[in-house]
Amino acid sequence: MKTTFKLFFSLLIYLLASEANAQYISLNELISFRSKDFEELNTILLQKGWRFTEASKETDEEYAVVSWGYRVNSYTTAASAFINLRSAEGYLPSISYQTVDKQYYLLYKKQINAYHMRKIDTVIDDDGQVITRYEGQSYIVKISVGTDELNSIPVYIFNVSRK
Repeated sequence: MKTTFKLFFSLLIYLLASEANAQYISLNELISFRSKDFEELNTILLQKGWRFTEASKETDEEYAVVSWGYRVNSYTTAASAFINLRSAEGYLPSISYQTVDKQYYLLYKKQINAYHMRKIDTVIDDDGQVITRYEGQSYIVKISVGTDELNSIPVYIFNVSRK
């Protein structure tokens, strides 16, 4: 009985840890995702438990956007995290990762420090988001911190673009 309980408990811990790691996308991964085409990125994200949610075609006013969600609610547009790949003819693509999990915000800040990225500026935009930009050798990372309109919880958005 004790052995069965230990096995069950160990399996439960493993599954919970795997589930948490599937949502988290590191700064290194986000940077590498920029160079992937849709099919490559879709395959990687599907294997991590993400789900394709939508795509929009490039227009004269807007970039093309492909989006994935993690733990997407089937009845609403809610998810625990989102990834958006933006591209436009003649421009380098950018990618963003959005989450409500503060631990991922703190991990990204550690990774930015480990890369010795230089803080460019911090501004508050018209929507009340605090936006901080960091510059590395090849990339600019923009972190936006705002609140969800429905339940006022913090939302963290990390955008990576080439310099």
